[in-house]
Amino acid sequence: MFYSYGRYYRFKLTAAQQSKREEKHRPFMFTAQLENAIPVPDPYKELVEKSNQDIAHFEELVAKVCAQRGESDRGVRNGFYTLLSRYENRFRILYSEGNHDAELKHAFLGRLHYYAKTWDKEDGCLELIDVLSLAIALGISIKNEDLAVLLQKIHAANYQDYFVDVLARHLYPTWQGNCQEFICGEEMEIIRRILRSPKDEAVTLLAEYLRNVWYDLHEDCSWYESHKGKGPVYYGYWAFEAVAIVKILGLDDAKLKQEQYYPYDLAHMSF
Repeated sequence: MFYSYGRYYRFKLTAAQQSKREEKHRPFMFTAQLENAIPVPDPYKELVEKSNQDIAHFEELVAKVCAQRGESDRGVRNGFYTLLSRYENRFRILYSEGNHDAELKHAFLGRLHYYAKTWDKEDGCLELIDVLSLAIALGISIKNEDLAVLLQKIHAANYQDYFVDVLARHLYPTWQGNCQEFICGEEMEIIRRILRSPKDEAVTLLAEYLRNVWYDLHEDCSWYESHKGKGPVYYGYWAFEAVAIVKILGLDDAKLKQEQYYPYDLAHMSF
């Protein structure tokens, strides 16, 4: 039995005739005949269905508790964090599956909704960059209430990060932040070089970032090395901020198409 393109195939081995074996000088020689294909479950489809069920369950549960105790209740806040995680996973599953329709955008809007509700200045910088980058990639405007709330919170917290300011300014042109430092560490200095370089050089530097910086920069993220885990815990690795940079600078990303972590299809979607 062997596996190919989502199916297992049975095959039947028959020993070749002795004259054929002698002719080819092979004492052990067989012919193989394929039999019926055996369909196997699509792992991504199962993950999507499970994700949809989880989100529906938690949203119903959180809505009931919230109606009784209000949004400040600890249990409700925990529910918000759970839904934030579920929507984030759902987006990654859908994109990795190849789902590029409105369902993908809906998954992000769910994530944005709960991220705006729960964001705190002490939360990880990389997740904030991820969310703002996806807002740019998916064409979410400041007219979106959740995005407006998130940007207001970032401004009120006097959040100081160079790349966050660049992303926020693209989403909201009158953004006043002008920080020159990186909260995420000196590894992000290549981002400044990309943003300040001519277009051809920027593409080359962005490819370098994808190959040599991006993955290890995220070693503290919960999904890091998830491809080594057991069970359905790996949903793909995607550098969504690379798409935001391509859109901000108006780059030709043809040379990035084969880069392992570059979500090329996302850069070319229209909603």
